Amino acid sequence: MINLVDLNDVAQYMTAPPQGADPHSVDLQPTLNSMMRCPLPPVNVTPDTTRQFYRGGMLPQIRVMSPPNAATSGAGSGGTSTSGAISSSSSTTVSLTVKQIAITTGILNPNENFSGVVALGKVFELIQMSSSTACRVRLYGTQNALNLDLSRPIDVAPAFGTEQGLILDSVLDSSPFTFALEGISGSSGDAPQSDLIYIAVTNVGSATTPISVTFSYLPFVT
Repeated sequence: MINLVDLNDVAQYMTAPPQGADPHSVDLQPTLNSMMRCPLPPVNVTPDTTRQFYRGGMLPQIRVMSPPNAATSGAGSGGTSTSGAISSSSSTTVSLTVKQIAITTGILNPNENFSGVVALGKVFELIQMSSSTACRVRLYGTQNALNLDLSRPIDVAPAFGTEQGLILDSVLDSSPFTFALEGISGSSGDAPQSDLIYIAVTNVGSATTPISVTFSYLPFVT
């Protein structure tokens, strides 16, 4: 059983300044601390790295070892460098480069549809879309999805549960016919996957004309 005398001894031990410390000293240099071990373990934070004090044991000092410097390119065989690329476990490097691709329809009458394919990649993210005139642009992951959705009017949303395969449905109806596509990603739904994405362009203007549509995109898998 612990009595009050034992508890007093423990309290005095816990509040006592480190060995060799002068409690009345104003010196800001670390004083001798019997709790310190040498050499320190090769880690950033341990009980040993925080048990040191200023002002004769009255002001705690946190001493943290600096982490090892990151190697840079040209520093030897163990150096690493950073580049704008993603490397997979098979050492295949895919360069993340923004690309552009354009597709031009034949001559379209007002409200006439054009359908075809555009090579955006197996997995991609759209950044911007522009056109030469007013039009509606739709992208699909499969030919079947395009066929089932092609007749849907502009102001009618896809039926619930049937929008699978629809990547983009956008109308460019005012000059300069440019639209920023932020956070819109897509992928091929074919099996096996290909880099071809199915596109439908509808002339929503009043003139009979061919329409050119340009995409800025970031291919992830080609």
